[in-house]
Amino acid sequence: MDTFVEYWIFQYTQRAYYPYYRMFPSVAKFLENLDKVIHRNVRQTVPGSNPPRFVTEWRDAKTLLVHYKSQRGLVSFAVALIKALGKYFKEPIEVKLLNNHLIEVKFLYDPNASKILEHS
Repeated sequence: MDTFVEYWIFQYTQRAYYPYYRMFPSVAKFLENLDKVIHRNVRQTVPGSNPPRFVTEWRDAKTLLVHYKSQRGLVSFAVALIKALGKYFKEPIEVKLLNNHLIEVKFLYDPNASKILEHS
């Protein structure tokens, strides 16, 4: 799955959604805006589309919780996408599936300062 997901992030979405990568140039900003801007726009411009919902909340300064809401049950795909975003933005992150609807993203740097704090 990782090969397909990396193709999705590095190739396909670059052609279809490149402006969003420029608008939200970090993993944190991209995830925070995935539901309220990117997928909202998809729902408005693509008739009949039903992209998954990604609702985010900060647990602490370096931990973002991503609530995945979809009937499709592709949460493992979502985890892989988030990992690929880390590679794309060259940001050290750890991604962990907590349950079928909740993903934890740990930033190994201060996402507000973009300074690497540790790297495992």
